[in-house]
Amino acid sequence: MKLVDLAQPTRLALTGGTVSPPIFEVLALLGRPEALARLGRALDAVPR
Repeated sequence: MKLVDLAQPTRLALTGGTVSPPIFEVLALLGRPEALARLGRALDAVPR
C-alpha cells in the first residue's frame, strides 16, 4: 500500500479532521504514545 492511500485515513485518525498540517509534523507534535493511542482507537472503530 502506498502512503498516499493511507494519508487521509491516518490524518482523520490523528486529528479528527481531513485538513491538518503534514502528517509527520502531527506525529512529532503528538508524540509516539498519543499517536499510537489515536490510531489504535481508530482501528477499533473500523468494522471487520
